[in-house]
Amino acid sequence: MPEMNCKTCGKPFCIPNYRVDTAKYCSRKCRSMGVYSDMQENGYGLPVIDHSYKNGNTYRKGQRPTNAFPLGHRPWNQGMRGLHLSSRTEFQLGDEPANKLSVGIITQRTDGNGTVRNYIKVAEPNVWKTYATYLWEKAGRWVPDGCVLHHINQNALDDRVENFEVLTRSEHALVHRIYANKMNPVTKDSTRRHDQILPHADLVREAAHA
Repeated sequence: MPEMNCKTCGKPFCIPNYRVDTAKYCSRKCRSMGVYSDMQENGYGLPVIDHSYKNGNTYRKGQRPTNAFPLGHRPWNQGMRGLHLSSRTEFQLGDEPANKLSVGIITQRTDGNGTVRNYIKVAEPNVWKTYATYLWEKAGRWVPDGCVLHHINQNALDDRVENFEVLTRSEHALVHRIYANKMNPVTKDSTRRHDQILPHADLVREAAHA
């Protein structure tokens, strides 16, 4: 590889062939200093930065940091593994926190898309499912791979089995895009009553053949 000298520090450095006509500096630091110097020479009015104070700075050279532990320092708790200084107030084995939720409890949380959903605790120590999925599986049904459980009336908190339908991810995205286009841009409310909304499968087919 070709070799040339850095324009700032003068040290030789190697470059690929395609940079022979453009390379000037050996590092980003040298480039920054070189560009700054060029701007000073070209009358940009930049102040001269004096780095001479850094030369020959030997303060505490070869010495340990001032905040370091001295050699041979022995910590106060060395050899005291298992020490209990406040056993009366420590958690005891088997203790349960006062806010622990039991299996079967239902809570509301906001998912990663910002949608508030119902979740149910199905097992210990901390196993949760969406309440919609739990009810769907309890009814003896399942969600195939690549599919999602969708709320027909767009209300993620309306967890009735008759309000569920299984859609592929692409169909699910299409349905939400269709309903987003049917929303009033001012009120953000649906421009059609719930009883006028077509089944989602029909919406998907309608959009696919549009």
